[in-house]
Order: sequence, then structure tokens, then C-alpha cells
Amino acid sequence: MDHIGRFERRFAAPPASFWRAAQAHVFEAHLVRALGRAAEARWRVAEAPGLYQRALDLRDLKAGQYLAWLWQERERPDEVRRVQEQAAMAGDGEAWSSC
Repeated sequence: MDHIGRFERRFAAPPASFWRAAQAHVFEAHLVRALGRAAEARWRVAEAPGLYQRALDLRDLKAGQYLAWLWQERERPDEVRRVQEQAAMAGDGEAWSSC
């Protein structure tokens, strides 16, 4: 039964409540970024930006790059600029040069 359940659910994404809980209760930046990547890979487009933002708030500069790319793909230049500025203030020299 366990095997069948795992097989049938292998491509199912967790519900939105899972991603919100992860965003609120995971405090290691690299883990939050990994969850953001997982959300994005599962087409959880509403949850991925929040996870990347949380990771950036925890000073994960790589998450800032992912978030900026995500906003750029969605054609949201104001959000891209805000993320670049935040990353620059956190010490990302490359973000500063692109602001």
C-alpha cells in the first residue's frame, strides 16, 4: 500500500498550506531556497516568490538571483529592481552593478 501510494503521488505537489508553513518555519536560508526551487519545479508559481524572498531576507544572495530572474520572466521590472537593490544591500556586488 505504501509503495502504491508513493508511486501514484510522486508527481503531486503539496498543497499551498505546506509551502506557507515552510516559509514561516524554516530558518536556514539554503533550505528555504531549495524549497523555492522545488515549488517552482512543481509550478507552484504563487509560492515560489515568497520562498525566494524569505531566503533573501535570510541573506541568501543566490535566492535573490532566482527571485530577480523569476520577476524578469514575469515582466515585473519594479520587482526586479527592488530585489536587486535588496541583494546589493546584503553584499551582492553583481546586483549593485546591475541596479
